[in-house]
Amino acid sequence: MTDRTTLVIPADRVATLEIPALALDTGTPGPEWLDIPVSIWVFRRKPSMRLPFSPQVAAKARWRIRFAPYLTGGGLASMLGYVALAFGGWTHWGFLLIAAAFGTSMLSYQRVIRQLPARTHDGGLRLPEVPAEVARSWQDANPGLTETTEPAPHRYSRRVYGLAALGLVLAGILLVVIIANDGIADFYLVFVAAALLAAGLMAALKMLPPGYLRFDRRT
Repeated sequence: MTDRTTLVIPADRVATLEIPALALDTGTPGPEWLDIPVSIWVFRRKPSMRLPFSPQVAAKARWRIRFAPYLTGGGLASMLGYVALAFGGWTHWGFLLIAAAFGTSMLSYQRVIRQLPARTHDGGLRLPEVPAEVARSWQDANPGLTETTEPAPHRYSRRVYGLAALGLVLAGILLVVIIANDGIADFYLVFVAAALLAAGLMAALKMLPPGYLRFDRRT
């Protein structure tokens, strides 16, 4: 099994990188080059970073990257589907919208490429799941690059996540109390209450150290 690591690129080296012609996913020569978006917004293709991948991964990811901005419509379709179910019952259109949302999420290029560049707080980049020998080639060509096996730090402080968790959970509990006292059985309100409580739980989990829970690990 190939040893893998996370490559850390300082901000002052991003613009002057010399990238070896080795596939980031397999470490093999003769890769194909893809322009990978590095924005936190999935509907933006710029800025991007040109990176080498094996022909197999490149073939699967190329058209998904091209249509990534349009695939974000899957999230909107999901919201519309839930609204249709809440106010119109289990309608034909509601089912189709939710099915479309699920289908587009399965087509995301993030599901194909494990070595997606991610911005750090200081403007640098992290490349996860890189074969160790490829990481060493990058370091030889670009002094100053480092590697780590530690998960990326969270974007915000524990205090921010704690306040967000408290606000979301209180809002969810308040909505549950209102639903119970008024005898409202509206699916839409129940869904919103559940979403608030779930979001509060996820924010609370962010207060734990990165990687403390496997499903909370960011690479």
